Amino acid sequence: MGVRLNKVLTELNIGLQMAVDYLKHENIGEIKDDATINTKITDDQYEALVSHFSGDRGLKKQWNRRSPKKFNPGGKYSGMEREPIEPRPQYTPLGKIDIARIGKKKTETEPKNEVVSETMHQEYSTQTKDNYFAFISYSRKDLKVATAIKKEIESICKYECWMDLEGIESGDQFEDVIISAIDNSKIVIFLMSSNSMASVYSKKEVRYADSIKKKIVPVSIDNSKPSGWFLFNFGGTDVIDYNNVEQKKKLFTNLAEWSKSLRSKKSEKLPLIFTKGNDNLPVIHLFLLIDTSGSMYGERIEATNIAFSNVLSSFEILNPDIEIRIAVLEFNSSVRWMHETPQPLDSFVWMPLEPGGLTQMGEALSTLNNKMQNTGYFNSNLCKGSIIPSLIILLTDGEPTDDYSKGLKEISDNPYFKKATKFAIGIGDDFSIKPLVDFTGNHKTVFQIKDENASSDLTSLLTRLITMGLYAGSVSSLNND
Repeated sequence: MGVRLNKVLTELNIGLQMAVDYLKHENIGEIKDDATINTKITDDQYEALVSHFSGDRGLKKQWNRRSPKKFNPGGKYSGMEREPIEPRPQYTPLGKIDIARIGKKKTETEPKNEVVSETMHQEYSTQTKDNYFAFISYSRKDLKVATAIKKEIESICKYECWMDLEGIESGDQFEDVIISAIDNSKIVIFLMSSNSMASVYSKKEVRYADSIKKKIVPVSIDNSKPSGWFLFNFGGTDVIDYNNVEQKKKLFTNLAEWSKSLRSKKSEKLPLIFTKGNDNLPVIHLFLLIDTSGSMYGERIEATNIAFSNVLSSFEILNPDIEIRIAVLEFNSSVRWMHETPQPLDSFVWMPLEPGGLTQMGEALSTLNNKMQNTGYFNSNLCKGSIIPSLIILLTDGEPTDDYSKGLKEISDNPYFKKATKFAIGIGDDFSIKPLVDFTGNHKTVFQIKDENASSDLTSLLTRLITMGLYAGSVSSLNND
C-alpha cells in the first residue's frame, strides 16, 4: 500500500531532504529529487527509514542543546561565501568503555554497552557545555566510517566530539556554528580521504583550525596520500593510517591517555591557595623547546611524548606560594606553541607531538625571545606578581637546518634569558653538541639520552632537571620573602 512521507518525517523527526538523500544514497526503491511530503513511498522504503533513523528520535533537540552557542561576530572565515551543504543524518553515540578494563577479558557479569545518548551526556561530568574533545572534519560521503570513528573516540575517551551530524541547513548560521565548534574543541581530527580532500568544507575547516593554532590530527581512512591543498599546507605533518593496526592502536592509546589526564586535572580538588587569591603570586615559567623534525619519527617522538606527559602530570608543587606556568614550543619546518599562553602546572595538559619536516632551531630561539618580553608572556595582564627566573629545556636529535646563531644572538641579549636556568638534551648519537653548548653556555648542562630505554631514561632525567630548576626558583622566592 505504501505510506506518505509526511507520516514518516513526523514519526522519525527528520527532514524531507534527509529522508530522500538516504533512500537515493542506499538505492532503496525509486525516489525523485522533487519528492514532497505527500509523496508515497513503498513498504520497503518505509522499513528502511525506520530501521536507520528510529534510534534518533528527539536527537535534533538534543543536538541543538549541545551545539556551541558562542558565535564569533562577523565570522573568522573572512571574505568566504557560504554555500548550502547537504544535510547529514544524526546518530546516537555508543556506550562507554572503561579504560581500566581495556586489555582484560570480559566476564559474564559485565554489562553490555547500551546505546543511550542522554546517559552518555550525563556521564561526561567533567565536560562543559561549550567544550569538546575533538572537532571531526570529514566528507559526508564518508559518513558511515566517520560516525564509527566518532563513537569509538567518545567511548574510549568519555568526552564528546563535535561532528556535523545534523547537516546545518541554515546558511546564515553555518559559519558561526562551525567556527564556534572548532574554537571550543581541544584538537581537530581530519578524516583524510579522496572525498574529504575534494571537499570545500573540509578544506575551510582545516585551514581555519590551523590559523588559530589548533592541533590537527590527520587520519587517512581510505589509504589516501596527502595531495593538493593539504600537501601544500601540511606536507610536513605525519598522517595516521587508520587501516594500519599498529598506527590505529597508537592513535587511540594517545587519545585515551590525554583524555584521562584531562579528567584527572579537572576533577582534582585543588588546595585553596591554588583557587583563591593567587593572582599576585610570583610566577616561574618552564619553557620546553622540542625538536619535532622528521628524524624524531618513531620511538624517539613516542619516548618524548610519554616522558614529558608523565613527568608534568605527576609533578608536585614545591612551593605553594609561587605559580608555575608551562609553555611548550615545538619546532620543525616551522614553529608552533602547544597552547596560546603559558598554562598553570595544575591544569596543564600535554598534547601529543607529531614529527615531520626540518629543524628550524634558530627560528625557535627567535620566537622564544619575542615571548620572553614585558610585551609578551611577561606582561602585567598575564603576570600580576613578580617574575622569577625561568627554567628552559631544549631537546633535539639532530642539528639545526637554519642559521641558529642568528636566533641565539637575539635571545642571548635578552635579560630574562640571561637569568634563566638552561638545560639541553640530545637524543641518540647523531645530534650536534655545539648548538646545545652554545644554548646553555656550559657543556655540563648538556645531556645525552641513548635510543635504548629512551622513555624511562628521559623520564628520570626530566624529573631531576625540572626538580632542580624549579627548586632553585622556589628557594629564590622564599629567600626574597
